[in-house]
Amino acid sequence: MTLRIFEPRYVRMIKEACSSDTGFGICMVNSQGDKDKNEHIYSVGTYAKVIDFDLLDNGFLGVTVEGHKCFSIESVTNEIDGLRLGVCQWLDEWTEQSAEYSIAPIDERLMEIFDKYPELQTLYQTPKFSDPIWVIYRWLELLPVDAEKKQQLVQQKDYIKALGIDHVAVAGPGLGTIILNYKFKSSSVKERALYLNEQLQLPEEERVLSIKELD
Repeated sequence: MTLRIFEPRYVRMIKEACSSDTGFGICMVNSQGDKDKNEHIYSVGTYAKVIDFDLLDNGFLGVTVEGHKCFSIESVTNEIDGLRLGVCQWLDEWTEQSAEYSIAPIDERLMEIFDKYPELQTLYQTPKFSDPIWVIYRWLELLPVDAEKKQQLVQQKDYIKALGIDHVAVAGPGLGTIILNYKFKSSSVKERALYLNEQLQLPEEERVLSIKELD
């Protein structure tokens, strides 16, 4: 994932993370939450580390990060410059299941989408289509599922539960059913323009404009 950093608080965060060889948390935003009480941040986030950085032409700091594992936020405090610090607990990582629980054709559908839309391939240098956990995380990123639903899915104990699969078949309209019936398509110019306009209405620190080729 590529970030564009310009606010002093986030520049400090990146410097401290790089100098100490640690990372920082990236979380989904809850538009209904109270920002003054830090309730606009969903409780489950991703611990990320910087793998590359560069100074952009506009003076911003371009940073490429890689997610490592998920955590749950217990409390949040604000520092003087506005940087938020959280007390967190690691979430259990999803575990691999036996071959009995094949996720085909969900993995095959993801490969088809990556082949059809090269912009996705630029986000992942080494795709892991044979890793069911990696495949499901990528689908969680792609599917138009609201943030609250994604939070629930990520907190499942294993990817079988996240898919909505029991030992026999898909149980109800779980993630597996959604994937198999999803018609993925690139954004049209109009759709992209509406998205950018929506993002530009937000404060700069809350905008999500992370794919250089599209933005």
